[in-house]
Amino acid sequence: MPKGPPPQYTRRDCRLDHIVAAVLARGYDQPLHFAGIETADRAKDIKQGFYRCARHRQLSGAVEWKHGGDWVTKSAMWPPDKEADGTITLRLTVRSKAAGRRHLIASKGADRANWDYNPRAAKSQADIDAWAKQGLDEKGHRIR
Repeated sequence: MPKGPPPQYTRRDCRLDHIVAAVLARGYDQPLHFAGIETADRAKDIKQGFYRCARHRQLSGAVEWKHGGDWVTKSAMWPPDKEADGTITLRLTVRSKAAGRRHLIASKGADRANWDYNPRAAKSQADIDAWAKQGLDEKGHRIR
């Protein structure tokens, strides 16, 4: 009997991979301006899809938008400013993982305590409480 297709929940969402390919074709650290986005919700979908597909390709992606006249990357500064024509522009860039690490160390320093996110930090009680609110166990796994 032939093997069936993989389950839907394991399938990758690569709808926006063509955008990552276009940015990658420009080269590392060469930004691509994605202009003419009608709504902030669509811009957020593009931002999240770009990060997701860059991660699938083992790349470090960066999305910037204008907020208060400056290009920013902090999600707390969402939604972005609109252009004169009423649309939104995103600036998309890719880096290799090594270049991303070098950039992080150059901007934040080698001490991971100063980073916005420390991937090697031990879990805290706040992490466990947040997972419990999402219905996850103390390791962050789904409760079956």
